Amino acid sequence: MGKDRQLLARMTSVNTAKGEVVVAMLAHQDGGELNSADLREVGERLRRLGQDMRDRDELERHPVIDNPWFES
Repeated sequence: MGKDRQLLARMTSVNTAKGEVVVAMLAHQDGGELNSADLREVGERLRRLGQDMRDRDELERHPVIDNPWFES
């Protein structure tokens, strides 16, 4: 599988799992507070995916999404 397809597969996996992750984190709150280790882990995984996407973007500059949400 090409690297771009791998990135898309990872994005799909994250998108599919994020609802489950949020529900699990809500269920494990301590006095209304989220577990900092869980937050750090989720943030780190999202950061790695985002960094891999940014690294891929550095190879080529061909935006395919025309949507104001994606503007900087």
